[in-house]
Amino acid sequence: MPHSPNAYPQHTARHFFARTKQLLILLGVSLYLGGCSLTPTKQPDLQSKDELYTLDSWRASGKLGTRYKGKNQSAFFSWTQTGDDYTIHLYGPLGQGSVYLYKEGNSFRIESKDLNEHAASPEQLLQRTTGLQLPVSNLAYWLRGIPATSISADKTQHNEDGDLSALQQEGWEITYRSYMPAYGLNMPEKIIAKRKDIKLTVSIKSWDI
Repeated sequence: MPHSPNAYPQHTARHFFARTKQLLILLGVSLYLGGCSLTPTKQPDLQSKDELYTLDSWRASGKLGTRYKGKNQSAFFSWTQTGDDYTIHLYGPLGQGSVYLYKEGNSFRIESKDLNEHAASPEQLLQRTTGLQLPVSNLAYWLRGIPATSISADKTQHNEDGDLSALQQEGWEITYRSYMPAYGLNMPEKIIAKRKDIKLTVSIKSWDI
């Protein structure tokens, strides 16, 4: 039977359009996948994390609470750091009124209205005079969201922004519940530290860097 003169052109046209459609679909999928692979993965700002170690002049203010053998204590605090030295001002329901703890070189001193004492370590000094059991030497680092440098950390975990979310160091388990922006950095806002039957909660209201 003789073929219609338009049969081959129609068949060729249908084949051309079908093939073109397939190519366009493949091209679209390739571009989509390529775009996904080229989308940069959010990386932690390592430069800002390193800056936390060199940050040697800052002040954090807020409230802290401790629980030890069923006894709760709390106080407002202001921690001012200058180089390796610091001044910690504790005030509120401590039974001591307003208390200042100073580190000046290798000397530790606590001072209040009726008190002026020295000791070999800030932990001993604070516990003896106020009853608070605080890892003061390590808190100078933990408050900034970094492990203390005096001893290796047993375990660290970070969130998607690269901020420290959990830390195990010197028998303490530290959890960072939240961060707050401060002068271009992410600084801790709420910290919970536990060791045996001691629990410490630190809520930071403001940072001055």
